[in-house]
Amino acid sequence: MENSIQEDIYVVDNLIRNIVKKYEMIESKNRAFRHLTALTITEIKTIYAIGNDEPKTMKEIAETLDVSVSTPTTTINRLIKKRYATRFTGVEDRRQVLVKLTNEGKRMYEEIQRIKIETTEFVLRMLNQTELESLRNILEKVNTNLQV
Repeated sequence: MENSIQEDIYVVDNLIRNIVKKYEMIESKNRAFRHLTALTITEIKTIYAIGNDEPKTMKEIAETLDVSVSTPTTTINRLIKKRYATRFTGVEDRRQVLVKLTNEGKRMYEEIQRIKIETTEFVLRMLNQTELESLRNILEKVNTNLQV
């Protein structure tokens, strides 16, 4: 019995890692054909973290990326140089540094969003309705019960 649990752990761990890796590869291939090749993966993730709505603080961007506050600075600087983002000080708190996407950055955000949706649709088309409902229920249960 103990051997079976160890085998299950090994199999599930490998499956999760392989699925994530393949998912990212599919996204990357979609990206290559969609004129996003001028952006690195880190820049794409940062554009997505900044989002298409309200300006974000460096802290909010870092939290979304799950990195330290100083980590996104270099990437933000590159995005500003490429004219995808802009940085400014807060009106109410002038110590606060805010970042938002430019119109070109918003266009890239929409393209990234579209690619993410296409990739997810591609994966989900492999499942029938019952399998999809089971997968969703399992993922929701795991997500709800994982304590970080």
